[in-house]
Formats: sequence, C-alpha cells, structure tokens
Amino acid sequence: MISKATSWIAARGVAPRTINLETKLLRMILKDARCWLPLAEEYKPQRESRRGPGIALTLDEERKLLGTARQKPDWDAAYLAALVAVNTTMKGCEVKGLHLGDVDLFNRTITVRRVTTKTGADRRLILMNDTALWGAVRLLDRAALLGASDPEHYLLPAFLIAAPSKPPPPPAQDSTPPGQ
Repeated sequence: MISKATSWIAARGVAPRTINLETKLLRMILKDARCWLPLAEEYKPQRESRRGPGIALTLDEERKLLGTARQKPDWDAAYLAALVAVNTTMKGCEVKGLHLGDVDLFNRTITVRRVTTKTGADRRLILMNDTALWGAVRLLDRAALLGASDPEHYLLPAFLIAAPSKPPPPPAQDSTPPGQ
C-alpha cells in the first residue's frame, strides 16, 4: 500500500529523496504507534540518485551567462544579484533575503541573517571581493531609487515603496565590474 502511494507521488514529479524523507517520518510515527510491522515487508524506498550535487559552471560558462544578463537592462536586478551571489558563496534565497542594513560597504561585509539554522548560529558574516562590492553598491543604488531607505527594507524590493523624491543619479562612469 505504501509503495503504491509513493509510486503515485513520484509519477507527479516529486523527487525520490523528498518521498523517502516523508515516508521515513510516517514510518517513525507508525513504529511509535506499533503499527509499522505489518506494512514493513512490502515497503520499498524510492531509488535515489547517487551522483551527488550538480556540477558548477565553468569560468567560461559563468562569463557567458553574466555577459548575456548584463546586456539586457530588464535583467539588471538578476544580473547584480547573481554577481553578488557568485562572488560571496551566497545562495539565491540568501541574496533575496538581504536587507539594506545587512550590507556594510565600509567594512566590505554582508551579514546573512538566519531565522533557523542547523548550527544554531544567528548570522553569517561574508567578506566581499571587489566584484561583489561593485554589485552590492549598484543594488543599494537600485533599492534607493525604488524608495528603500530603512535598514530593514529589502535590498531587492519587489515593488515601488515610495516615489523617489529626486531624479535618479546619472549612470556611474564605470559600468563594468572589476575583473570583467
């Protein structure tokens, strides 16, 4: 019965690892209630990939990806966020969760807040290289243009917070990140 259910779930695109973890939870609950034994014999876990994590982009692939994104003005936020992520070891969700107050240009650091962590740490301090700093400065400028001003406002605001009180500044002289 459980194997049929997991096969049905797998056919709808759920990853084998997810199915096995959820089934493990169910199995633990049923064991606690002393109800697992009659089901255990017919249960077969989903086959999981043994390949490990995917392969990172090569330097040439990264340059091509970022070069393409840089050419499209509508992609500025994604390009700059990717640039910061690639140069700081941050995950996409960490970049999206950044607040203005998390970026310290003077000390060249980004503080990644953690609501819940495996280690119990409440934050992670990341040093920025020249390219990450370049991207962070432009993301801060973009956020300001969209009305973000409070340290608790997001670095990547999803909408216009308030109409800017002054016209946007002229573009910076150097529009190419360091090392590009």
